[in-house]
This record gives sequence, structure tokens and C-alpha cells, in this order.
Amino acid sequence: MWLFVPALAVAVAGLRAWWRWNTTSMEAQSARDWDTPQAFLLLGGDREREALAACMFGKLLEQTPLCWPVYVSSAHEDILDVMTRWGVVPPQLIIDDRALDTVTNFTSLLGDFRRRKISHLWLVTSDYHMPRAHAVARILLAGHGVAHSCLSLPCSANADSKLVKSETRARIARDQLRAYLWLSTGFHGADFLRFTKPSRYRHHILRQSRGSLAR
Repeated sequence: MWLFVPALAVAVAGLRAWWRWNTTSMEAQSARDWDTPQAFLLLGGDREREALAACMFGKLLEQTPLCWPVYVSSAHEDILDVMTRWGVVPPQLIIDDRALDTVTNFTSLLGDFRRRKISHLWLVTSDYHMPRAHAVARILLAGHGVAHSCLSLPCSANADSKLVKSETRARIARDQLRAYLWLSTGFHGADFLRFTKPSRYRHHILRQSRGSLAR
């Protein structure tokens, strides 16, 4: 058992070296397409964030026809109504309920991006959540040839709020490690939520049993 930790450290170090090389190649290849994103990815989980994003998408629709798909990962159950009020509807709106947390927001949709040949997307989340989301995206999206640009939504919570304080460097490092682990083994560790956050895990399983809100 004591050999597991150094072995994991060596594996992660090797994976990081590969990822840096792969990211550099991908960014050079996709630089010419940097101004032409092909999709939005909204990370759900915060009602204020979801409402602000719906408003933003609605205003974009007023200004110009919005032809890009809008992916929403693990939002609240009324997200379809929220988006519909602003004119964002299926099939352009794609709601995905598979994710349990920030890491699985990405892992659950990478196959969809590959099938649609999406090479660049807008990453949309709250300003306090963006550092962690961006750190994970730099590993998982870039590792699969998908560039991203960040669209941070302003959060009304102040810097002393529990929500903002929860986004620590340790939490970012933890999710980065999980992202590297998923790339090398296919294991993301989100199922541990059944022990650490059982009510959240049960709610997720219940939603899964009902099926996706929209596809």
C-alpha cells in the first residue's frame, strides 16, 4: 500500500508533462479559430448563476441569431423554464444531468463535444467559481483538443460569504488532481459524494432515474 503514493505521484508528473506538450500543440492548432467558438457550456448548481446566464443568452439572441448550442450541466430542475423564458429552447438548449460536481461537469460531456467536433467553447460560470472551473478545464478540455474562453458571471455574494470562501486553493488542487487521475485511469472520484454529501448524491440519483430534462 505504501508504494501507491509515490507511484501515483510519478504517474501524475508524467501525465502533467504530456498534458503541457499536448496543450501547447492544441493551442497553436486552434489559435486561428479562437474567435469562432462553437458552443456555450454553462456549469449549473447556483440559481443566481443560471438566471444570469439565461438573461445573457436571451440578450445575445436579441442582438444576433444565436446558432451555437448551449450546454447546461447539472442545473436546477426548473432550468428548462428559466431558459425558455429568455428564448433559449431545445434543440439548441442541451441540458445534461450526468454531472455530480465540477470535474464531472466536463468528463460527462467530452464525448458529446467530440461527436459534434467542437474545438472551442465558451465556459460560463460564476466569478467565484471560475478559478476552479478554469483550472479543471485547462486539463480536461485541453487534453481532448478543446480550447475554451471564460465568461464569468458576477455573483451578488460578498467576499466573506460561505459560498465564496469555499473556493480555496486546496479545493482547486484537489480537482486538478482528480482531473489528471481521470485522464490516466477513467476514475473521477465523484461517487465518494455518497459518503461526504449523501443528500446531494441521493438527489442526483433521483434525477437520473427521471431522465434528462432535454436532449
